[in-house]
Amino acid sequence: MEGKISFNNLSAEDKAALEASYGQQANYLAYKIKHIRELSPSEAGCLSKKDINNPRASILQTLYKINGNLSPLRFNRAVAKAVEQVDTLRTNYVLSGDRFLAVILNKRDTEVEINYYNLKNLDKEDLDGELRKNMEADIRQGFDLLRGTLYRFSVFNTQENEYAIIVTAVEPVFHEYDFKNIFRVAMNLSDTVVGTDILKDLKLATGNLSGSIREYWAKLLKNLPAPAQIPHLNHHTFDEDAPNEDNYLAHIPRAIISDLRGKSESNKIMLMSILQTAWGFLLQETNYSQNVSFCLLVPQKKSNDVGPAAQSLVPILLSISADDNPTVKDIILKAFKQYVISQPYASLGREEIISLMGDNGERVNHFLNFNDFFSKPQQYTQVVGSDDGKIVSQKHWDVRDVDLEIAFRFEGNQVILSVHYDGSKFIQNDVKILIEHYFLVLQQIITDWNLTYDQFMERLENRWNIEIERMENSQEDSRAIIQDGLSKIKLFQECEQGIIQLFMGEAKLKTKFEGDRLSEQELETYMVFVISGKVVRSIETGDGWYNTLDILKENSWVNENILLPEHRVHVSAEVLTEQATFLIVPVMSINTILNSSPILANNIIQHTLKQLEKYQRLWIQM
Repeated sequence: MEGKISFNNLSAEDKAALEASYGQQANYLAYKIKHIRELSPSEAGCLSKKDINNPRASILQTLYKINGNLSPLRFNRAVAKAVEQVDTLRTNYVLSGDRFLAVILNKRDTEVEINYYNLKNLDKEDLDGELRKNMEADIRQGFDLLRGTLYRFSVFNTQENEYAIIVTAVEPVFHEYDFKNIFRVAMNLSDTVVGTDILKDLKLATGNLSGSIREYWAKLLKNLPAPAQIPHLNHHTFDEDAPNEDNYLAHIPRAIISDLRGKSESNKIMLMSILQTAWGFLLQETNYSQNVSFCLLVPQKKSNDVGPAAQSLVPILLSISADDNPTVKDIILKAFKQYVISQPYASLGREEIISLMGDNGERVNHFLNFNDFFSKPQQYTQVVGSDDGKIVSQKHWDVRDVDLEIAFRFEGNQVILSVHYDGSKFIQNDVKILIEHYFLVLQQIITDWNLTYDQFMERLENRWNIEIERMENSQEDSRAIIQDGLSKIKLFQECEQGIIQLFMGEAKLKTKFEGDRLSEQELETYMVFVISGKVVRSIETGDGWYNTLDILKENSWVNENILLPEHRVHVSAEVLTEQATFLIVPVMSINTILNSSPILANNIIQHTLKQLEKYQRLWIQM
């Protein structure tokens, strides 16, 4: 750990950077901050200052399995004790000039996010899928390096005396602290454990790479064109609260994936070759070039296919000669053969590949991630737990220096795309158009499998022009969607003229994806309604565990108890469908509106009484 510096001993430049970052005066910061230090080499390798307004860090996620008796109360106390005692758990990161500073607070103001869920009634065969879904949702949330807590927990009671714990944190935290120490305190075990190299299976051993590997990539990258520009993503200006890490989730349509399985003969590498070539065709079409390059992130080949693997960046060149006019099938087969040849050489990490790319490496702005596509994680149900937490699976996620990552993964017979993008620059509708364009390319590949490249590209462009015109004609203004959504909610029907307009002034739309949860802040400060999709509600009854309450469909009110002062019951909500759209209205505005609408007040009373009747009947049936 680097040397400690008190706030008063900082340079004037560093003091100014902290005052600007935290918006606080020097005397207050001197009281709030325990000390500041320079970054260790391991920390520096996990942070990015490419965008000085939105610094990012790589993220590590670990799933543990614990045997024994764990209570939310004891776990909360163990976390609170660790936060109080361990500097790493009170650390944030601030940019000062061209370097990061680690800021260690005297006290963590923000609460550590800990979610508790009871899955004891879930069938064993569904448990692994449910945990994977929650891990995906957890990692999509991102972290605020400047002010937020840089780790969070999700705890699941999976059987009697058996628990799954998902820990998601920025990578530097895992370098400095072993979370098993919290588990040991919560389980009343003696002694602490010495931190182990939890990343040993996820990091490339680059020190012993042979010269032939470097020579292979140096030769391949010698004449690589500059990375292509991402289509459809137009830069926008947002307010300061816009998230720098945002997400979009999509499933490749079942009809398309069924046809692609047939074309690939269920060979994963061949299927990946189709998926990557489709992306290359999209880049060629929108960049008006027959020579484009982009990058894949793939697992490093290893002898054992089970468990985590280090990730390697593989540059891809899709080049069509003016004198050549191969068929779509031939282009994909060439990509397949090239990957098979390159796979044994896929042993260089991201930084090394980018270094070999020279100036072009600085312009790598996106990649396709096939790591989870090929991985075979250990099944939680097949792992024997331990009293201080047996590691079941790990995921290393790094999108620090790119504007866009599209991660492919299998779930059952589906292929799911998790799109991670810079929400401080791009809007979700642009990402949606990008993915719809990509799906159209996949569909055109199936249709034109044996046509020549020129024929395929001409037909693709014509089809996209028709599709984009249809999409533009069907675009709805967000205010119209909000008005339509409010009018369909029974609570607001039959109200006086103008009541819906009063709500529209502060109402907002929010889209979340399968496995995403509404935050406690959202459920405690907004009236939340489901506009489309389905969500499952869970309720905490006093013991800390959230148990499933019901499933809500569109036009439902999620958090009725928000109108009850000092309510004792806490509700959580998780998206069940591929995506769900919510309409949120600040609860502070409801009192003013109620005074001017007796019908709305009566509707709320009627709704609440019907809910009471519903749960009385359910209680009698139990």
